[in-house]
Amino acid sequence: MFYNFLRVITIFIFFCLNSFAFEITDLKDYQNLNKEIKVLFDSNDTYNIRNLPFEEFYLPQKLAFGYVKGSVWSKLELHSKKDKNILLINPKININILDVYIFEDNVLIKTHNLGNYRTISQNFISSKFTNINLELKENKKYTIISKLQSKSVIDATWFIAYNNEFLSFIIYDTLFWGLLFGVVLSLIIYNISIYASLKNTKYIAYSFHGLTALLFQFSTNGIFYQFEFYSNPIIFNSVSWSLSQLSLLSILWFLMLFFNTKKTMPLIHKFIFLLFIFIFLMLFLFIYSFFDVEIINTVRTITKPLSLFILLFVFGVAIYGLRKKIEGSFYYFLGHGIFLITLFYQQFSGIIVNEETNLLSMYIVALGMLFDVTFLSLALGKKFKTLKENTEMNQKLLVTQSGFSAIGRTIGNLSHQWKIPISRLGSLLTQMEATLWKRDDKLKNELNEIIISMRESLNFMQNSITEFNNFYLNSNQKTRFNLSKEIENIINLLSAKTMYSDCSIEKNLSEEIEFFGHKNAFANVCLIIIDNALDIIKQRKILQGKIIISISKKNEKIVLKIEDNGGGIDITPINKIFEVFVSEKENGNGMGLTMCKILVENNLDGTIEVFNNQKGATFKIVF
Repeated sequence: MFYNFLRVITIFIFFCLNSFAFEITDLKDYQNLNKEIKVLFDSNDTYNIRNLPFEEFYLPQKLAFGYVKGSVWSKLELHSKKDKNILLINPKININILDVYIFEDNVLIKTHNLGNYRTISQNFISSKFTNINLELKENKKYTIISKLQSKSVIDATWFIAYNNEFLSFIIYDTLFWGLLFGVVLSLIIYNISIYASLKNTKYIAYSFHGLTALLFQFSTNGIFYQFEFYSNPIIFNSVSWSLSQLSLLSILWFLMLFFNTKKTMPLIHKFIFLLFIFIFLMLFLFIYSFFDVEIINTVRTITKPLSLFILLFVFGVAIYGLRKKIEGSFYYFLGHGIFLITLFYQQFSGIIVNEETNLLSMYIVALGMLFDVTFLSLALGKKFKTLKENTEMNQKLLVTQSGFSAIGRTIGNLSHQWKIPISRLGSLLTQMEATLWKRDDKLKNELNEIIISMRESLNFMQNSITEFNNFYLNSNQKTRFNLSKEIENIINLLSAKTMYSDCSIEKNLSEEIEFFGHKNAFANVCLIIIDNALDIIKQRKILQGKIIISISKKNEKIVLKIEDNGGGIDITPINKIFEVFVSEKENGNGMGLTMCKILVENNLDGTIEVFNNQKGATFKIVF
């Protein structure tokens, strides 16, 4: 359902974009105004409309200049063969001051004081896009002189349009941002609701990231300005830059929680804290710019490269997480990668391909942000699904473990009940032996052989019950134990089953290898794997079944291999054998090997893998 919803939203967005792309293209090509616009740079703000040297204007290669100190003057000349009422539109939203002087036959007839440092009501049509109404008269020459100042990118582009065309564009623009707001807000509410259930902070971090990213896009794309959220328009840049730093903080916070960097990437975790310090410092300076707006010019020279570095750093961590196969890394990589591509296009398209503001550059970063928060939500969804599966598995394992505990208690009680009778029988046998010593006949020799056999059986029963009792003893304490002895105990426990399965066990064990850890966990793992091998050999009626157990030490790691000739594992992929309810045994519950994997990874701090050999399967455990 969620994927279908995303598909519909994506198709609708691109439908909307294509719907008004033709309109904007027509406007840009209608008079081909960009080729007619000349510019003049005034870095020291020495010129005004009275002393402007018109002869120094020149045709630039492009009209997008990036940040420019001082002012940029532009000049556009229009001729009309008949009376016409048109709109002049500058598509760049973030121009702070845009003063427009209109000359008719070289006579100044009107002045417009526009830009986002002025109220939106100064525009002819109330819009975030600077626009003026131009009444052209027949056979008149019009010169439009513009003075542009901004603390961000300056674009001297002018579009020409009729009122109804521009109003249609505004409707589609509002629809786009309304749709973006609805999708992102839905994702935020969805993840907050999950947090309410799981109390997992990463969902709050995601919601904070989605909120700050949305507010930053609204600020930089003039949505706040259009709806007059600012009581003082001059703080426009301060709000935008402050939101950018909050957005970076949310990105790093979510990164830490999503990848659990404190545990999985300790060095990266420390570096993230260092980045936090820098961002908090930048945030403080931008908050201070509410009182001294000129400080932005100084701070922005540091902030822009730092922000770009942080975004690239986050992308690098996503790649690292992908290589480490951390759950959800692919969606994280995909979302952040798309966002970076859109950001690079917007930031460098004017430099690389000499493009002024166009439809794609106006909306591409917002679309990238939408993909980013959507894929991050999918990444969290992947983690949530895995968490749910693990919870269900743990519940089933808990039931199985409680069964083992019950067996352990039963064996303990049985052991306690057997000790007295076995001791009593041992005493009686000793008494019989003492009595027979007094006799010297044929009966004595026969009874002596029977007593020896009875004592061997009695000792076997006593040793067996002791081994069972020790095996099922529930102890979580770490101890130093000899691996060979533990395996010998397991083999003794399964000796009857081994004989019944017509199987032999070959041991390549080193008597010297010891391990400090959970002895019961190791014993359980060995028991489950060997017991499974015996079941498969018997089930498939393998003649001369064989199990080979070997232990070696390599690079300070212990390697345990258990091989069999039971015909191998047919499940594909083979690692699925470790999942719950997956079993090749008749009437198998699929819990044993799942418990093996958990015990190896959690109790032995090791890894377990399985692969087929020429005649059967091999389990390799490294710890």
